[in-house]
Amino acid sequence: MDRYEEAVMHYLTANRATFVVHQCSIVDDNGGEFACPDFVAIRPLDQLVCVVEVSTAWDLAALVPRINNRQVQWWNFLIPHLQQQHVIAHDWQKRVAVFVRQNRVAWLQDAIENPPDVSVIPLEPVLAAWNWPEAVWTPEFNPCAP
Repeated sequence: MDRYEEAVMHYLTANRATFVVHQCSIVDDNGGEFACPDFVAIRPLDQLVCVVEVSTAWDLAALVPRINNRQVQWWNFLIPHLQQQHVIAHDWQKRVAVFVRQNRVAWLQDAIENPPDVSVIPLEPVLAAWNWPEAVWTPEFNPCAP
């Protein structure tokens, strides 16, 4: 895990109400690894599962198709797996949170199709835990919320 992913992990879990799996291997019906997002975050309080990607790259072109094709890329295999393992119920919400460089947020937001279930979050403020708002430390804080 690099330092950026580590900072995001701490941000996601500072509320002590979000559980994360780093480099979560999503397996297809044949047992082969299909995708491996940086994190899968589970928020029982909000009945929410969130795929989290972290990128410090300037060129985000390779990330856009994964986000735009999120149903096939992540949800088609991840959701049934989590339901079979009794981690989530069938009615849980799904979201995607993408942490990118602050100067790439607007570009990525414009590139995402059908964005209501996707949050694009600037990475730089997350790196400075001493500057996080007080709400980050409370169980009510949802790091994957719009």
